[in-house]
Amino acid sequence: MNNNRLTAAYLPEKAAVQEDWDVLLPLVPNIITGTAGDDLLNGTIGKDLVFGYTGNDTIKLNTEGNNADIVFAGSGEDTIYTGSGAVIFAGDDNDAAYITNNSFVDLGAGDDVLQSERFTDGHNIILGGDGNDTISTLHPVDLNNPPDGVSVVPVNDVIYGGEGDDRIDVMGQNFRVKGDAGNDDIMVRLMLLAPSDNGKIDGGDGDDFIFIANNDAYQVVGQEGTHFEIDGGAGNDMIISSSMGGDTLTGGEGNDTFFYEWELVSSADDPDVITDFTFNDQEQDKIDLSKMDDLCAYDYDGKPSNLTFIGYNEFSRHGSEVRLVHTEEGTNVEVIPGTSFYDPVIIQLAGVTQELTQEAFIL
Repeated sequence: MNNNRLTAAYLPEKAAVQEDWDVLLPLVPNIITGTAGDDLLNGTIGKDLVFGYTGNDTIKLNTEGNNADIVFAGSGEDTIYTGSGAVIFAGDDNDAAYITNNSFVDLGAGDDVLQSERFTDGHNIILGGDGNDTISTLHPVDLNNPPDGVSVVPVNDVIYGGEGDDRIDVMGQNFRVKGDAGNDDIMVRLMLLAPSDNGKIDGGDGDDFIFIANNDAYQVVGQEGTHFEIDGGAGNDMIISSSMGGDTLTGGEGNDTFFYEWELVSSADDPDVITDFTFNDQEQDKIDLSKMDDLCAYDYDGKPSNLTFIGYNEFSRHGSEVRLVHTEEGTNVEVIPGTSFYDPVIIQLAGVTQELTQEAFIL
């Protein structure tokens, strides 16, 4: 350096400049801009930075690669297709986004639709925003017979529904779902590939419907030992647990109902625990055993029926019966089927010491 001027000694070699440029060039995105109208914006095989601006745009980027595209869709009812690693700001209005994995999506205000079509591991962070959103984190597919060359692995999604009556359909392992305010429907589908990691669901305020399901349409079942933590939040919630593992269920404030079936249910070795079951003049939670046949995934002969509540008495072994047992942890609800096809169902009501009556149950 001489008098603050660069000299040849300080200039990099041409080869070094070319080498640095070869490294940096792939990191520079292709900038794609729309107009104030309804645009069709097609991406490249590289990394794209898209500005849709106003209008009802269709944005089609490379869905096969890991390009980490960035999309600012702008206002309007936009439809967005991206590959892995995308960052999407959908903007206001009723948008639709179709993603793969490892993506961040802010759907913004509006009644939005998001569908994740991925067959590899990874995770997404999804913010529903205000509005009645529909969020599905796995495209319908026969998971036990996937397409040739496809490896199906559940992922770890984080989903916030935002305010509004949202429908959230999730499959995964160590996922986190928060419905936020509104009357939300949250469906969790289980599969043989799912390990015993904990998934967590918080329904948030509102009258929520939370269903941990064995679903024939997806031909999947839960793996024994899979555990979930479910909090319905404030409101009159309905919670169905069918995970084959001991789940921790919290109804939250309000008159909550917990449903059970005969298959894939709470067992003596690994029971579900309801942490805040309350039945008094101010709050009346209930356990619904009347749908045990209807919710059962398999159509066996000899399904139990006509449950009889026998209070704190011993089982008579004549027919299907429901009894209560005080324990150190609280109260156990024990249901025997009266047939050899099914094992007893055990549900633990943590901290419940009062004498419950049949009013706390729907038979």
